[in-house]
Amino acid sequence: MKSAFALRGAYMENQILRSYRAMPDALKPSFVRDLNSGLNLSPTQRNIKDKIVAEATAQGVDPAIATMVAFRESRLDPAAANKSGAVGVFLS
Repeated sequence: MKSAFALRGAYMENQILRSYRAMPDALKPSFVRDLNSGLNLSPTQRNIKDKIVAEATAQGVDPAIATMVAFRESRLDPAAANKSGAVGVFLS
């Protein structure tokens, strides 16, 4: 069973994604546009972003949203870790 904190976090993620989907491109955060065009990324980050885009497309998920979440969670760093011990690009 998920903790109340995890459920609240999932709820907030859902609200963020809903807001993002409804937002015109001109108002989307600049780092999302930069990530989608591959600007300001190291070669490792660019490789990870490309893999996320490919998998998100295959799974029917908006690649911009998947990339945005991964960037927010870990800055596209596969060695990123959080306080609870989760490691990877998409931390939980």
